[in-house]
Amino acid sequence: MGRPYGPPLLPPLRLAAINGTSYKDLLLRHCPDMANKPRRSSDLPKAAIEALWQGNVIEAIKVVRKERNIGLKKAKDMVDAYIAAQPALKEKMGKVLATAQQRFIRWLIGFLVLAIGIAYLVMRGLGT
Repeated sequence: MGRPYGPPLLPPLRLAAINGTSYKDLLLRHCPDMANKPRRSSDLPKAAIEALWQGNVIEAIKVVRKERNIGLKKAKDMVDAYIAAQPALKEKMGKVLATAQQRFIRWLIGFLVLAIGIAYLVMRGLGT
């Protein structure tokens, strides 16, 4: 007995191509446990890995987006998964973040001291 309504049944690969989804996405939709498996380090381009070891996460995401031709969220997820799978890199990223925060606080304190000094000079000049 044939199907009375709709298009004929198509193999999953062809159906995925028609709908604009990749076969990998189709597989992950039906096998969600595969999504939790850590990615191999070879999934990231070499330039992205080098950027990560230099502490530049944003550059690594840009490289992954460009070379893999994927969206921002998928690229960020790939980079985050790689960082999570590499304990030494995760520790280095924590140190980079702490250093950046310290630099920002120092810059902010310097800016505030400068602003207070200028305000003092302006008020003193207005008072005379």
